Amino acid sequence: AINEPERAHEHLSAAAAKGADSLRFSEAMGRTLAALYRRQLKEISNAEGGRRESLIAEADRAYRDPAVRWLEDVRAADGGTETPLFLEAIIASCDERPEDAVRLAEAAIEDNPWLYHAQVLAGDAWRKIGTVRMGRGEAEQAEAAFATSEEYLRAAASIGRSDPWVHETLCDLGLSRAELGLFGSGGDLRTAVEAALPDCRAAAVADPDLASAWMGQSALWVRLAEWNLERDEPAEDALTQVVETAQKALAIDPEDSRALTRLGSAAVLRAQAAQSNGEDPTVHLAEAVARFEAALELAPGRVEAIANLGKAHWLAAVHAQESGGDPRDALAKAGEAYSRVQTEGEPDDPEMAVMRSNGGAIWY
Repeated sequence: AINEPERAHEHLSAAAAKGADSLRFSEAMGRTLAALYRRQLKEISNAEGGRRESLIAEADRAYRDPAVRWLEDVRAADGGTETPLFLEAIIASCDERPEDAVRLAEAAIEDNPWLYHAQVLAGDAWRKIGTVRMGRGEAEQAEAAFATSEEYLRAAASIGRSDPWVHETLCDLGLSRAELGLFGSGGDLRTAVEAALPDCRAAAVADPDLASAWMGQSALWVRLAEWNLERDEPAEDALTQVVETAQKALAIDPEDSRALTRLGSAAVLRAQAAQSNGEDPTVHLAEAVARFEAALELAPGRVEAIANLGKAHWLAAVHAQESGGDPRDALAKAGEAYSRVQTEGEPDDPEMAVMRSNGGAIWY
């Protein structure tokens, strides 16, 4: 596979130890650290909520700050790089200025249409812009940004077919579009999932040991399962895929709290389907609780696991009440979980409002 910044960083560090200090070396080190920084941010986005701020600060110190210093040294030198616009685009990306990154990367591509890494950077920056627009409720503007992102990423993928990163970025784009269809435009989510799955699978083909590639597929399938259940349509086929792909991620990393949380979410959705069909959801809810508790042992602050643990207990309380049992123990556990969401979650997270609403339902 191409685009392996971890391996590149090892070689560059060895060269630095031997005294390498040319401008070409500085640019290579800066670009490599910037690539590692982007990957760290992706991992941090999946981290437990309360730790994200400290993890971002750590990534800034370890990757972003030195990357920018190396690249600024090259920029300050007369004729220090053959691709000055792309160098500026990388700095803008490190500084989380996606609009500037897009403008500069597009200018670099205009000068050199085969500049692979500029295509990837432009595509990823447009994806970020689309995600921000989606968060503001601007569905049409978000889709326009996503469409432009896809153009650049497809162009990059045609050059770097063996690079799992570009396929994974396309997978992330597909997931964003699926979420736009689920929460924004109201379109047929199945179309978005079918369009995104080949890219998620391509990432796993390029690197079968990339757990996040399997988790990308799992995320698409769980969105489709939710969508089907909301429409009283069968969801078991999608849920089977959720479990299979999450288990593959878990096999790669047995301590992946995200995969455990995803397996718990699948069990909750199966419980909801069972309740809708008048069936006993107890077995599914017990599995869900076990999965979420295992995830929280590894990542005590993972808000998604805490909130869905609360949901599992809430559904158990509902079932107990409907079947003539005592719901009080399950209600107490649900209330405890939702109270944890209040303290562990990030205040600006849009999902927090929904979680707080669920907690309110328990107490009032």
